[in-house]
Amino acid sequence: MFLRLPFEYPEDLALVLAKVVTCKNRLPIGAPTSPVLSNMICFELDHQLDKLAREHGWAYTRYADDITFSGARRFTDSSGEIIRQQIEGNDFVLNYEKTKQSRTEDEPEICGLSVKINGKPDLSEYFVKDLKSDIKTYKTLTSDKMIAQEIFSAEALNRFRQHIEGELAFVRFIKGPNHGQYLKLRYLLADGMLSSDN
Repeated sequence: MFLRLPFEYPEDLALVLAKVVTCKNRLPIGAPTSPVLSNMICFELDHQLDKLAREHGWAYTRYADDITFSGARRFTDSSGEIIRQQIEGNDFVLNYEKTKQSRTEDEPEICGLSVKINGKPDLSEYFVKDLKSDIKTYKTLTSDKMIAQEIFSAEALNRFRQHIEGELAFVRFIKGPNHGQYLKLRYLLADGMLSSDN
C-alpha cells in the first residue's frame, strides 16, 4: 500500500512504515491505525465489489475482513465465482470455511449481529454467549489464586480485558448505554455473577 498511489514512498520508507503499523506481519486488532489501513488497503476491492453488487441488485458491506452480499434473490454458484475472482484478483485469500449462504428467514449472523426478518439487526445469541464466556474466563484468570501462580503475564491479561471491553462497547452501541443486557454484562465484568436467566 505504501509503495502505491497515493503514497508512492521509497521501498525503505514503506518497509519502516509497514513495520510500525503491524505486529507479526498483521494489522493488530484494536490499534487505532488498523481500521484506517484496512479501509485503505481494501479501497480498490470495495469499489469493484460495490459495482458488482449494484449490477446484480445486491447490497455490499464490509467490516474489516468480513464481507457480506445481501439480496432478495438466491445467489448462484456463478455469482460466488465472480465474487471469488474479484477478491483473489486483489491479492486477498478467501476463507472458504467461513463462506456461507443464508436466507433471511434463517436470521443469519454477521459480525455479531443477527439479521432479523423485520430487517432490524440485533445482537446474535452466539455473540452474547461467547462474550459471557470470555468474561467468566477473564474473572477466573484474574482471581487471587491464578494471579498468585503467575501463569499469564499482566500484559496478556490486559489484552484480554481490552478485547472484552471492545465487545462490551459493541453491545452498548447496539443496545444503548441503559439497556438491561448491556448493564448486566458490564456488572458481570465488574464484580457480579451471572444468573441463568440473563
